[in-house]
Amino acid sequence: MTEQLQGVDAAAFRSALVNSALGALVQGGGAIVREPEEGPHEVRAVARDPWGNTVVLYGPR
Repeated sequence: MTEQLQGVDAAAFRSALVNSALGALVQGGGAIVREPEEGPHEVRAVARDPWGNTVVLYGPR
């Protein structure tokens, strides 16, 4: 799945554990753009992978 964030395409990945997935991405050289936020239906975070691509991580609350 892809999303548009401020005019930039971003790959979106569903994970049962958003915080764990975000931690693994950072350990692998990525960076957090937006910390996990709990919405009405899901938890979402935005990050950059080690190559600078924007990714969205989302999962259940």
